Amino acid sequence: MEKNNQLIERISKIEARLDNLEKMRLRECKNIPAEMIQSEKSVNSKTSNINVGMLSYCGKYESPDGEIAANFGGDVYIPNILKTNSRDLAQVIDAFSSEDRINIVKLLLKKSLSAKEIMEILDFPTTGKVYHHLSFLEKLGIIRKNNEKFSISGRYISCVVFIILGVSKIVEEGR
Repeated sequence: MEKNNQLIERISKIEARLDNLEKMRLRECKNIPAEMIQSEKSVNSKTSNINVGMLSYCGKYESPDGEIAANFGGDVYIPNILKTNSRDLAQVIDAFSSEDRINIVKLLLKKSLSAKEIMEILDFPTTGKVYHHLSFLEKLGIIRKNNEKFSISGRYISCVVFIILGVSKIVEEGR
């Protein structure tokens, strides 16, 4: 019974946070240029406009140990994303084209680690291989180093999670 009450309490807190994020998102939507608004038709009871070419998102990420946490949300105008330079897109996507780098990123989503710890967990023969991948990820800003420990850059946690989510969905539905 107590476990049920704890679960209900957690769900209530999550619902309250989601409501707050939705209120923030709706406040931000009021600043969207008029040409992005299609009509006054309601998509759901909480919104009064349909945003053409918009992606709205909100969420919270927390690592299993609670060490890494990030709240994120926003509205993205899709035509602006499509204007991103293809070379820049390819460079970032290249960061995720290596199984070793993906494994490093997945580890760093769980907790901050030193190069030596990453080497041991992934069974690399030397730290040289680890530093090769870490420097690539660090140069792009995907990870950062603090006191000999590496972690996902806070401002890019949602990006990394969305990349992994997108690929997981493609793999899952492609089977």
